[in-house]
Amino acid sequence: MDYIDHNPTVFTTSAMDYIDHNPTVFTTSAMDNIDHNPTVFTTSAMDNIDHNPTVFTTSAMDNIDHNPTVFTTSAMDNIDHNPTVFTTSAMDYIDHNPLCSPPQPWTT
Repeated sequence: MDYIDHNPTVFTTSAMDYIDHNPTVFTTSAMDNIDHNPTVFTTSAMDNIDHNPTVFTTSAMDNIDHNPTVFTTSAMDNIDHNPTVFTTSAMDYIDHNPLCSPPQPWTT
């Protein structure tokens, strides 16, 4: 929360609205990742979190921490429609096969 406190613009307005009403959505692990990789959450990513706040489990956040660009646009689209798709085993696969999704880090 310290990061958000000092860098409030990292989250879009709608995302902050959600966090404002559900402050516990981001676990300690999740916050640790944001603290070390503040740019990993682009506008599109935050849009997804806004609609599927529970998609990022501890395991998922651990992977993002080590592979911040693993979530390409198409990957995020999938999460948007299948928020539970990233189980621990699924994340393990992506961790070892980062190119399983098109290598296009989302920048929008």
